[in-house]
Amino acid sequence: MPSITEGMLHRQSWVCILPCLALANSQAGLASPGHLQAQAQDPLVIGGVEFSREDDIENMEKLSNLFGQIFYTYQVSPGDPAAADAWTALSTDIWALVQHARQVPALALSVAMCLYNYFWWEGPQSSEPNAMSGIQASELMYLAVLHARCNDPSMPAFDFYVQHCHLRWSFLWMLAGETGRHLTMHRRDLPLSGEVALR
Repeated sequence: MPSITEGMLHRQSWVCILPCLALANSQAGLASPGHLQAQAQDPLVIGGVEFSREDDIENMEKLSNLFGQIFYTYQVSPGDPAAADAWTALSTDIWALVQHARQVPALALSVAMCLYNYFWWEGPQSSEPNAMSGIQASELMYLAVLHARCNDPSMPAFDFYVQHCHLRWSFLWMLAGETGRHLTMHRRDLPLSGEVALR
């Protein structure tokens, strides 16, 4: 796998998914219904890695590996300008991925977990939770619940556990609960806290 300094996650190549392709084709006059239907089968590529449009658990492992490589290199090599630049770019690009995950539900689980694992705090030295990360992670985790049909009461118990529905629901309640608690007790933002609970 290419190293950070070889530009594996270069900012300009980080997000290459269907909405960007659709925009480019629309500008080129190619956005006919038939063309877009065929285009929906195009590979879903992020950071040079192909992702699935269905298997969100596989996607979670892949995206976590991409983020983890950059994050931990940045942490153990604080004086490396390439690592710092890569992490700064990634810290911006995560918000573009949040928006794409809303359109491609198979990415919702992986992006939600990256927000939780790498962006839960305001910064590396901060003990203050990042409320925006918590809100976005909660919303994406709910999309992940829906993507796996974990909200379907008729789902057989075996499938419920195979799809990790018990973990999806647990993370959803944890993310929403902790975010709401922080907004209520520390930010004193009761309206936003209530909005998180209602979402």
